[in-house]
Amino acid sequence: MASSTPLARLLEERSSGRVVKHLAAILDQLPNSYCQLESLGRHECVIRGRRMLNFNAINYLGLEQHPEMIASAQQALATWGTLAGSSRAAAEVGLYEKLESKIAEKIGVESVIVYPTVTLANHGVIPLLMRKRSLLLTDQEVHNSVQRAAIEAKGAGATLGSFIHDDFTQLEQILEAQRGQHSHAMIALDGVYSMAGTYLNLPRYEAIAKKYDAMLYIDDAHGFGVVGPEGRGIVSHYGSNYDNTIYVASLEKGLASLGGFVAVPQAARDYFRYNSYTYTFSGQLPPPYLASALTAMEILEREKGARLTRLHELIGRVKTEVQEIGFEVIGEDHPFPLVMVKVGEFENIPEVSQFFYDEGVHILTVGFPVIPQSRGAMVRISLSATHADSQIDRLMAAFRKLHAKLNPSRTQQDSRECLADTASSVAA
Repeated sequence: MASSTPLARLLEERSSGRVVKHLAAILDQLPNSYCQLESLGRHECVIRGRRMLNFNAINYLGLEQHPEMIASAQQALATWGTLAGSSRAAAEVGLYEKLESKIAEKIGVESVIVYPTVTLANHGVIPLLMRKRSLLLTDQEVHNSVQRAAIEAKGAGATLGSFIHDDFTQLEQILEAQRGQHSHAMIALDGVYSMAGTYLNLPRYEAIAKKYDAMLYIDDAHGFGVVGPEGRGIVSHYGSNYDNTIYVASLEKGLASLGGFVAVPQAARDYFRYNSYTYTFSGQLPPPYLASALTAMEILEREKGARLTRLHELIGRVKTEVQEIGFEVIGEDHPFPLVMVKVGEFENIPEVSQFFYDEGVHILTVGFPVIPQSRGAMVRISLSATHADSQIDRLMAAFRKLHAKLNPSRTQQDSRECLADTASSVAA
């Protein structure tokens, strides 16, 4: 890259570092990452001309190709066109009011505000609330968009700190030392930690928040739709309430649409609408996504939990069989459709990614820096309620083959033991 301009020099400095080049070299060896989908549907996709089973897409309830979803999106296109052409601060599509009322009713709050994405919700809310004389503490494993929004809040005058994931002792030590110096305090967390498949320990954090006169901020992007009674999310899972919690969630993972929302008291709604910059200065969601989100909620109400029941069955089967094969499943015993499987160490990542590609399975293999380096190499199985049993059969066959490949001596020993048992049975 030529160094003739300030921009060229900056980009050269940023992109030529040893770590950047090392990660790029590794990613170049991962056929299941940073790849292009040539077609997509029915939990299959085509990559580089090859048809693959898709266990990478996050469509937990399998609504993305439901005929009613497609029909409602098409009707919205016919009625409203492809976009509204303004921010909500100027004029909004009428579907917003219907969707926000529907979500608020579902989770049992006074009001919600829909944003174009969860990321924009986080950036629109956290720096708005956390400013001067505010203490903002983030779990080190909270989603990147929350961490970035926290940095923005620091720029607005907030004091920013972080604590080791679920290290309650450290969190209390920070609050004990700093809470008295600030008028307000917030603890920012994920509802479900997607790269570990673990649920937030909400009762413990609520107790700490009460003890230190702090509030909670929960990004439940992966929980809404699949966690808790009728998929109402992590707060509902624990039977708690939103009195001291800013709750943010996604319309994408569970509802197969687009957008995010934040639950707010009705009395504070106008404060967010008039002051949250990502609400005021962002474009609106395209009408087809608003319509499809509404339709998704209607379908789920009508089906009365059938998709969640099916999803839980698949989660239980996959976790059981993967462990029986000999792999370690990382995470708690809660049913969650992202199943994290430890498959080796960091250096195994290219080999494992290539293996699944060769087996015709599109699945994510991750390591540092996506997850802590101590966790080694992990495969993330993304399950959907509409995965067929035959597709799960093929996935499990691939895992058996991978285990034999990674543990050849163990496989040979098992074979010898099996032959010995057979011989003993014949002799008897």
